Amino acid sequence: MASKGESSHRGGKYCVAGGPNNVSCTNGQHTKEISIHHFPNATKEPKRHGKWVKFVRKHRPGWIPSETSILCGSHFEDSCFEQNKIIAASLGIKTRLNRDAIPTLDNANEVMQIEKSLSNRKRRK
Repeated sequence: MASKGESSHRGGKYCVAGGPNNVSCTNGQHTKEISIHHFPNATKEPKRHGKWVKFVRKHRPGWIPSETSILCGSHFEDSCFEQNKIIAASLGIKTRLNRDAIPTLDNANEVMQIEKSLSNRKRRK
């Protein structure tokens, strides 16, 4: 949702985060410069897993995670990563989350603002 990297692939895994009015995050495993992250194990890390689920359920009540559920890196603050995302991307290194990382960035409002401003421009023409 935060950044719309270009992707030439279809299918694959996509970020499960959503926003108001059923807006979905469009970042996935083929989105350039966006990392993807699997949910923490519910058995080994129940508190952290619960916080990730709560984050998604903010806009998708009743959502149930699966073994393949992922969140993209745009929902995590820079301090949640083990290394700088920009440097890692330039070196081709996979970005990794810290063991205690919790998603906090809800980018749905930004996407809604962009889409709304584009709609207003179309109406003016």
